[in-house]
Amino acid sequence: EFLIHLRDKMIQHFLNSHPKVDNSRKDTTLTHAVFGGKLVSTVTCTQCNHQSNTNECFLELGLDVRHSESIQQSFNKLCKRETLSGTNAYKCEKCKRSVIATKQFKIADTPNVLVLHLKRF
Repeated sequence: EFLIHLRDKMIQHFLNSHPKVDNSRKDTTLTHAVFGGKLVSTVTCTQCNHQSNTNECFLELGLDVRHSESIQQSFNKLCKRETLSGTNAYKCEKCKRSVIATKQFKIADTPNVLVLHLKRF
């Protein structure tokens, strides 16, 4: 938690000392160059196989370590394909209706320094 707090203060200090940098460019700081990575969320329609990809930048990965025997197993849970159905169904852009779909996270860009937030509770 200390590292995350320190990192956030470093980003805030940079933004405050460089007023010409707007918040939309805050992910270009040195802190992001060191700790920043990218996750890609892929949702696939089971009816037409249309895929929707969403990129998400991260500074730390939150891993649920409950009921896991290793960090690798927690990574596998994070990247495991899940089914979206029922009240959590996906509205397919191509089918124009709610459908059963699958969703999966993949790490697209790994950071130079990976910070893991281990969720124990």
